[in-house]
Amino acid sequence: MTARLHRPLRLALAAALLMCGTFEFITYPAEWQIASANSRLENALRQPNDANQVTSVNLALELSRRAAESTPYDVRAVLAYGTALTMLRKGGDAVNLLEPFIAHAERPELVVSLGRALAATGDDSGAHQAFLRAAWAAPASIATLPKAIRTELLNEVASLEGDLTSGRLSAPPPMPRLSR
Repeated sequence: MTARLHRPLRLALAAALLMCGTFEFITYPAEWQIASANSRLENALRQPNDANQVTSVNLALELSRRAAESTPYDVRAVLAYGTALTMLRKGGDAVNLLEPFIAHAERPELVVSLGRALAATGDDSGAHQAFLRAAWAAPASIATLPKAIRTELLNEVASLEGDLTSGRLSAPPPMPRLSR
């Protein structure tokens, strides 16, 4: 009787270990792809007039796309993918990529990326709303924005916090309307 009970448990344990190994097998290449994509994006940003910038960003786009496909819920892959799209002046594609992730889990770094993508499409109002929403949730998330924009946003957040404290504000700053 005991042997019959142990066999299903052993099979279940073997299946669980196999699944963990399979997950690890899928995740490891994605980790490398994300790290490589981020490195290429950083290099492109450091040398904006370099002749290899577009090539580097295109390679980052491909690496982050593959990572996002193999690990669809890894926000880091989507963030790199969206950044590459925006840098290649494909802001509309970046907005479409980021929208479902933000709807599922509104993370400040994704919202900042959305703001950049919206700015790339010419939607300055939407970009401002996204940046303000990110600054409201996590002021450090806007650290990479230009100082003048950061200062304006942080002043606006301080004003909104005052309104919240006094009862004049009942909700956080809204997200830009995404579904176009």
